[in-house]
Amino acid sequence: MTLNRTFLSTSGKLSFAFFLFIIAALFVRSFLLAAGVVDGLSMFPTFQDNERILIEKVTLLTREPQRGDIVQVVHKPNGMLLVKRIIGLPGETIRIRKNAVHLLDADGNEVLLEEPYLPEGTLTRMWDGKPATFGPFAEHEYFVLGDNRQHSRADSRLLGPIPRQWIYGNVYSLIPF
Repeated sequence: MTLNRTFLSTSGKLSFAFFLFIIAALFVRSFLLAAGVVDGLSMFPTFQDNERILIEKVTLLTREPQRGDIVQVVHKPNGMLLVKRIIGLPGETIRIRKNAVHLLDADGNEVLLEEPYLPEGTLTRMWDGKPATFGPFAEHEYFVLGDNRQHSRADSRLLGPIPRQWIYGNVYSLIPF
């Protein structure tokens, strides 16, 4: 009788501990961190195709996305998961011309966007080769592009500005070497 009671007591404790572990794992997955895999070459050379990534969600609970952040975007209309870089911020206007991204200031003057994270010689253009202007972006709207501009099809050049609620978290390499 004592052995049976001890077994049930131990079994109950293990079941409760397992239950708590599952709850904690779901909490972490839902609100703090998630793992993922890069699908495609749109962020090359920053990320390789099939590279494992970490999606960190806490930072975006405490601040808005910043220019240069690499984020995971959930394209709500079709459920696509995209990894892109924030280029344009709310209130800004972006112009793509002369193979580069330009910011327009309040007076309409163009300023070349410095993008030190891109490999030298990267060309940013529209698929038809014509200049294009996007914005001004509404509050909580962002302009995103892949780092491999010639292989990044599903970005703001096609999808338009991305609403803040579609931005899932900041993306980091899971194995940073």
